[in-house]
Amino acid sequence: PALAQQATKIGQHNAWGTYSYQSQAGKVCYVLTVPTDKQPPSLDHGDMFFFVSQRPGQQVSYEPQFIAGYNFQE
Repeated sequence: PALAQQATKIGQHNAWGTYSYQSQAGKVCYVLTVPTDKQPPSLDHGDMFFFVSQRPGQQVSYEPQFIAGYNFQE
């Protein structure tokens, strides 16, 4: 199996970090942020991330993704 690529941090823009890495399919660029506030504070929200990626070699632009630190109820 292929190993995950180490991303290079390009910059920080307020709450958003910009990153890139080289994948087997080409360069991947993305911006990433985490919540600045979680309500209610007494609830364990886990780690949460929101990012938007671009993969020019695959003709993918501005693909949003959300990763929650918990399972959603169905």
